[in-house]
Amino acid sequence: MDYKIIPLIDNSEIKEEAAHWFHEKWDIPLTAYLESMEDCLRQKNPVPQWYVAKEGNRIVGGLWGIENDFHERKRYPYVIPCDRSYFFL
Repeated sequence: MDYKIIPLIDNSEIKEEAAHWFHEKWDIPLTAYLESMEDCLRQKNPVPQWYVAKEGNRIVGGLWGIENDFHERKRYPYVIPCDRSYFFL
């Protein structure tokens, strides 16, 4: 299997696809992902950062570094791998 790691910061065209994928996996409101991804694309701070792994044209995993995990508790930065049985490459 060949995976390609794609950083959102360099590939803004994947924002909508990535936001939907993360939303389906974690059931966090889609708008929360879109807002965070927009923050990433504005490049004002080192976080948030978003990445997806693709196998062909299909997203098979993701990783993000954010200030918190969309909950009240604050952790900085918060890095979360996701999918492919917690996505080890």
